[in-house]
Formats: sequence, C-alpha cells, structure tokens
Amino acid sequence: MQISESGLTSFSLIPKIPIIHNVVTDSAAHSGIVKSDLVCRPTGSLNSTVKGEDTWPSPVITSVYPDSIFVGSKSLLLTIDGNYFIPETRVLWDARDYTKKYQSPYQITAEILDVEIQTPGQHYIQVYNPSPCGGPSNILAYQVRDNGQSFPLTTNPRTMQVLKGEIKSASILVQNLPKGLIRFNLTLTKDSAAPFQFFFSGFPSWVTNPLVTWPDNDQLLIVGEDVSDRIGNKTEGVLLFNISVIGSAFGTGYIHCTLNEGVASDSSRYGSSYTALPVIVGEIIPYPNSAGGEYSLPGDPDGDGLYEDINGNGWFDLHDVVTFFQSSDHVINHEPVWAFDFDRNGVINLNDVIYLFQNSMEKK
Repeated sequence: MQISESGLTSFSLIPKIPIIHNVVTDSAAHSGIVKSDLVCRPTGSLNSTVKGEDTWPSPVITSVYPDSIFVGSKSLLLTIDGNYFIPETRVLWDARDYTKKYQSPYQITAEILDVEIQTPGQHYIQVYNPSPCGGPSNILAYQVRDNGQSFPLTTNPRTMQVLKGEIKSASILVQNLPKGLIRFNLTLTKDSAAPFQFFFSGFPSWVTNPLVTWPDNDQLLIVGEDVSDRIGNKTEGVLLFNISVIGSAFGTGYIHCTLNEGVASDSSRYGSSYTALPVIVGEIIPYPNSAGGEYSLPGDPDGDGLYEDINGNGWFDLHDVVTFFQSSDHVINHEPVWAFDFDRNGVINLNDVIYLFQNSMEKK
C-alpha cells in the first residue's frame, strides 16, 4: 500500500476481507489457536475445500421462512436462507441448539419445538459453524405473534455490543398500548453462564409505586403502575425501564424479558409477551507488529467507541492506518468488529481502511 501526503494513491496488495457480522465466540479462534480437522466446503463448490487455519467467512443469514408465526402453533419448520452454510452448521433459537437439516451452502432448515412458540414476542435466530469454519452468523429477530390483545415488548438497542469491563445501557419498551396501562409486572433473566452482569438503572417519570427485587443473582422482578394515566393510549414505543450491562468475559449471552402481568386502563389484561436482548461481549487485544511481537493495546482517542489508535501509542496518525491495513486477518479473527467498523456500516472491509485514512488526513 502506497500512501502520499496528499491522499491514497495506490494499493500494491488488497487483502481478502470477508464480510463479518458478529464477533467470533469460539475460544480457540479467539486465542489464535485452531486445531480442528474439520473440512469447510466453500460456497458453490463441492470439490474445493478449506482446512485447518485457512480463513473462512462467518455464515450469514439473509432471510427466514415463514417470517413469523402465531402463538400456540404446534411446531415450526424454519427455512433459513443465507451463505457459507456447511453440513456441520448449527441452528440456535434464543441460544438453544436445534435439530437442523443441511440443504446447500445457501439454505438450512430446522424444526423448532412447540414449547418455544407458546409465548408471543420477539425471539432470536443465529447459526454457528464450528472452528475453523467461520464461527457465528448475524442475529435475526423472529416474531411469535399474539392472537389477542398484544403487549409487544422490545429492546433498544435490539442487540447490545459491549467490551469487557465496559458498561452500557439498554431500554425495555412496549411498542404500543391501545388501551393504556394501569400496571405491569415483568421478569428479566440472564443465562447463568452469560459473559456479563446486568443491573436495574431506572424508571421513567410516569411510573408510580415501583418495585424492584432480585429473586437470585440472575433474575430481576420489576413492577410498576401508572395511577395517574400519564401515558394514556400511546401508539408509539413506551419506555418501561432501563438496565445497564457490564461485560465480564468474551462471548455471547441473552437477557430474557417475560411479561407476567399487564393490565389495561379498562381493567382488561394484555396477553403474555416475551423478548430477549442478545449481549455480545468483546475483548480488544494488541495488534501484532512486524518484529514478531505486539503493539500496546489499541486506544479510542476521541471517546466515540471506535479505536483509531491501532498501535496504542497514544495518538492517531498514518501509522495506525498502515497497521490496520496490514492486519486484516487479525481484525477478522481476534478483535470485536464494532470497535473497528470505522464507516459504521456493520461490516469490516476495505472501506474501513479508506475511511480511517481519510480521517487521518483531516486530523493533520
């Protein structure tokens, strides 16, 4: 790569940077040690293979069929379309492993048990290729629809990405309340092995008679009322409460939110509801240097959540651009993608190098 003071002039080598939609959760891949004999079958080819430590893109989900289902259905045969599937690909529904059938590199099916679709709300689908065949895919929301008076829970953000030791906030909302709300009662539960802790961080001003209790370390019971009918029959999102999450280890887990009771202004009851907040915890590690060692930890000089100081020397300059360009494999396999997604489009590719370069020129 040749860079002049006036701009980016030419590329002597453009590395192959596959689209990455999520962090790798496989511990061996995270450490850089891959000792699998699994053979990956590249998309569209039954002969050519990738084996051992060769780079393999993460699987990608593009769509599912059916795209939603009514609560109470007997079972769900889910067809997942995408790319980079292999016979060993696993299908995860709310982080639980489900029976699947490999159709092609572009399609896989799974049968979801009826017990999973007895509660309306938002669930999550992900596929996972074992190491070294790409790791986890992007996460897709899936709606189990209510037949009656719904209480559609959701979260903001839909997926939380947090670094180890970092604290971020999230909100639990209901999409609309056509008949108002007198009282609500919800339970939040995190996976016992989840790589994070969470805690309650506040109610909005309309909530009266609030009650927050911890039945155990992984479960939170939240009760609130609107005795003055301040929210009325809002048809837009209504904030119920906020939580905070602190990353404690590398990996992915979920916070499950279940409505125990929702009473409308006319004393009728809303149907049961469920949603989940996927939490992805990443850990930033030093980039390798040309001497066979490593730089200091990357830094975020301006506090915007993007780590432009690639070599960790305390400032951002052209050397960081060059290091980032030369270390594409390291970024893909070992770093939390969102911390280095400089153009904020959800993927890592050559555009991030160009964006970082242009940013360095502006700071001169």
